[in-house]
Amino acid sequence: MTAPFAPRDDASQHQPQEWISLDVSFVSPPPPDVRCRHRVVRRRFDDADLDPDAVKVLRRLGQHGYQAFLVGGCVRDLLLGRKPKDFDIVTSALPGENRHLFRNCRLIGRRFRLAHMLFSGGKIIEVATFRRGATDEDRLQDRHASENLFGGPADDAVRRDFPMNALMYDVVRGEIHDYVGGLEDIERRRLSTIGDPERRLPEDPVRVLRAAKFAVLCDLEIDPALRASMARHAPLITTCAPARLVEELLKILRTGQAGPCLHNLHQVGLLEHLLPKVDGLLRQGRPWQEALSSLAAFDERLKAGLPTSEVLMLCALLEPFVAPLLEEEGDLPALLGQAIDEATAPMRFTKRHLAAVRQVWALQRRLATGPASRRSRKLREREGFEEALALFELRATPEQHSALRAWQRMLYHREAQPAGETAEAPRPRRRRSKKRVEPKPEESGAPRI
Repeated sequence: MTAPFAPRDDASQHQPQEWISLDVSFVSPPPPDVRCRHRVVRRRFDDADLDPDAVKVLRRLGQHGYQAFLVGGCVRDLLLGRKPKDFDIVTSALPGENRHLFRNCRLIGRRFRLAHMLFSGGKIIEVATFRRGATDEDRLQDRHASENLFGGPADDAVRRDFPMNALMYDVVRGEIHDYVGGLEDIERRRLSTIGDPERRLPEDPVRVLRAAKFAVLCDLEIDPALRASMARHAPLITTCAPARLVEELLKILRTGQAGPCLHNLHQVGLLEHLLPKVDGLLRQGRPWQEALSSLAAFDERLKAGLPTSEVLMLCALLEPFVAPLLEEEGDLPALLGQAIDEATAPMRFTKRHLAAVRQVWALQRRLATGPASRRSRKLREREGFEEALALFELRATPEQHSALRAWQRMLYHREAQPAGETAEAPRPRRRRSKKRVEPKPEESGAPRI
């Protein structure tokens, strides 16, 4: 992994850097509250830190005369010394031109027209065209026309949310292009918006959530003006599309730092609008590590590289509201369903997610008795069994450790079997002898013998 970014005077540990200031060229003028200056830093990242398929896409675009850069979170993470999760590309090639150049290209989206480059293993490299703001000369008739106006790299940079997410990296030349002060924010480990936060946050209230998340994941200090604006505009989050909010929350649960992120959302006043029940736990004054102890434990599981699904993270998040029901009498699935619905309101998780969470928690009572009955083998084949066992491993009391070990042995025995073999030979089916039917006596009235 390439070393984190540092100012020029730290030449003993980092590659020499050459700073160049160039005039900024826009297709449409930027908003008046955006300060722009084009700075180029010559720095080449290690090939091992880059995605080889993304590099292939960039080089082919360059060979056909198009500008093309890595953009966004991957450049930010490389400069911070973190491993990027995705490698996104921005280019001067139009969506139709991308499809013409790449046989593995699929165009998606109506609001934002994007090109997805499909590679083996389900990998997708997202390629976007430089976008710009509308001008008086644009005749916008379609509802989404303003989102698909194409411009140059500077136009695209000023439309992004945070300066460090607007950095662009030229793979061929080994240059980082900064139009809005992203490098300065990374040097100072500061998070700010491109332009006045009082304008940018109401444009898209999800930026409040993203700012709270990035501050935790990248260990950044939120700019005071941005933090004050986040608190003022947090209620606007309820105007966003429910599906988008669910997607952002699931992303947080997959980070391995879900606990600190949710605590940060609580501090800026956003969590009470997303998950009021969870926010109420944090208002009790206990440390979040104690209030959300199961979530903290599964964060560590994710960091260790153990398989941890979204359903399992949701189960851990809802543990304080659901676990007490396991000791109550009554219809457990119904009780669980009601408690899960109340704890997740007003978020609209999919029925598939909620049903899976209910299934995992319903299995906890059964797992506590151990694999004693013949039905245990069928139980381990049920959907969600391994997730339920992972949750049971976290929650098992000393008295339940013997049951846990027995389930783990059974699961290990199944996974260790060669393909095509079963745990034991099927028991032969007993054949029932047919009941002999006596012939009916004749109607003559003769005595039966």
